Formats: sequence, structure tokens, C-alpha cells
Amino acid sequence: MLAPEQHALLDELYWNTNQTVTSLCTQFGLTAAQVSKLITPLPAGFDCWWCQQPMSYCKRSERNDARRAFRHLTCSCGAEQPEGVDHPGLVDSDAAIVAPLFESRERDSWYRGQRHTAKVGPMSDVVRHGVKAMAEVGLRWTGVFVVVEAFDSLDGVAHRLQGLPTRTLVVPALTDLMRNEGDSLALFFRLVAGGWRVISAAPSLLSHHEYDGWCDDLVDRWSPMAQSGSRSSRLHLV
Repeated sequence: MLAPEQHALLDELYWNTNQTVTSLCTQFGLTAAQVSKLITPLPAGFDCWWCQQPMSYCKRSERNDARRAFRHLTCSCGAEQPEGVDHPGLVDSDAAIVAPLFESRERDSWYRGQRHTAKVGPMSDVVRHGVKAMAEVGLRWTGVFVVVEAFDSLDGVAHRLQGLPTRTLVVPALTDLMRNEGDSLALFFRLVAGGWRVISAAPSLLSHHEYDGWCDDLVDRWSPMAQSGSRSSRLHLV
């Protein structure tokens, strides 16, 4: 519908000026729907963490939202992209965001195959929370994401992690490294004793005005007993 030079001008005006779509429609004799179809997607400068295909912005609003909190640019494969990767002041890290897999070996490929995207949604949550946890300690995620089969023995899961080209892991929670919480903590202590850094993406259960520190979801939030001397007292780890 447009000559190559006109098409190039349309892209230039759309992406690099504040000229409205209505104004562009008038200038080029197009409808808004036609402008939307003719605009060449703008490369975002990074690849999708799931399918590894280059990401691009199809609309100015997507690009403008890229530096805002809670933006979820979604790839055509269905994977939501994390926000805050380009936040200034962060240091690049080779940390691997780990998604423990609790299925049997026979179904392992069902998760990992790129043609199957039914689990991309939950995986997106793992990645987005992991990137946020890294940013809180000053680290920038560089795209290392792995699915680790965790429905196995302690030695088996530890062996898989040892094969990763990093010694920094980001996990959903310390108790989510394996299917069993006891094994998860045993694996965590083994990793730490071996010189690994394990970053938990679990949100703090206490707000800052109650406790200005870090906590995982190892125990329920503490609250005073309703009646003193109650036999239902519980042991809390502090």
C-alpha cells in the first residue's frame, strides 16, 4: 500500500516521534487498522527466556511500558517476560533461575519440549519472581533458566545441579527445591556447605514495620496465643 520510502518514513515517525496515529493516518491516507498492520515491529534487544526467539515491540505502548513496573511483555510462545532486567546499578550475574520439576521421568519431556506451552504460565511466574529477588540483592539476570527434575533422591538432584555452569541458584523457596520439604532443606544446607549461593524468591511473610529483615516461608507467621497457658502452643523457630 506504501512505497518503500513511505513505509520507512512511517516507521520512523511512529517509533521516533510523538506524532499521533490519527495524524499519521491523515498524512499517509490510511486507517488506524492499516497503520497498525504496516508498522514494522521494533526489536526489543533481548531474546525470550523460554523459546530463545528475539523479542520485539509491536506497539509504542509496549515499548513505553518496558521500563515501568509490572509490565509483562508476552512472547508469541506464551511466555511472559520479566521486568526490571535493565534496571541501572545492577551487576550481571550467571545465576540460574531454577524451576524444580516434580513429575516422573516419563513426563519430563512434556515440560521441556518447546512445542508444549501449557506450563509456560507457571514458569513465567518462577522467572519473574526470580528476577525480582535477584534485583533486590543487586544482581541482574542474564537469562539462565533451567528446569530441574526434583522428584528423585537428594544425591540425584544435587548431581543435576552440580552440572550447571554456575554456583548461584535462584529458587522459588527454600522448601521447594525438592518435592519433600525436609529433603529440600537438606539439599539447601548441602549446597551452602559446598560454597553455593542460594537466593530465595519467596516473599517475606512479615512487613517491614514488623521486621526489617529477610525471611523465607519456613514457618507460619508468628502471632501471640489467644489464651495464655493454652495446650495448643506451637514451637516457632526464630
